[in-house]
Amino acid sequence: MQQQIVVISRMVNFIKQIRKERGLSSEALAEKVGTSAQQINHLENGKRKLSWDWIQKLAKALECHPLEITEGPGTVKPLDEREKEFINMYRGMNEDARNMVEDVLRGIADRSGGDNKPPAKNKPQK
Repeated sequence: MQQQIVVISRMVNFIKQIRKERGLSSEALAEKVGTSAQQINHLENGKRKLSWDWIQKLAKALECHPLEITEGPGTVKPLDEREKEFINMYRGMNEDARNMVEDVLRGIADRSGGDNKPPAKNKPQK
């Protein structure tokens, strides 16, 4: 399997903001990531390409979701315990049960006029 490499060059990022919110110096973040403070500064200022590998390392060290590195803090709402429970139940279902759950949720969302409707799914023909 070929791995896709994504490189984000000279793109606005939120590394410095998240780092400061966590009360970390660039040296402390560098130590957590296993690099130099100069490298962290280059990443923060767009002087170094921000690859997916860097995004993952930084997110782990900053204890945030990878999307928050490029989209900003608070972009990803953490799941609460109830949501985690539903996801785990869903993952344990077979395909037919999953399809039924999705149909029920779409019906409820349609009737309630909810803005967070799950995307329509193309079901395979039987």
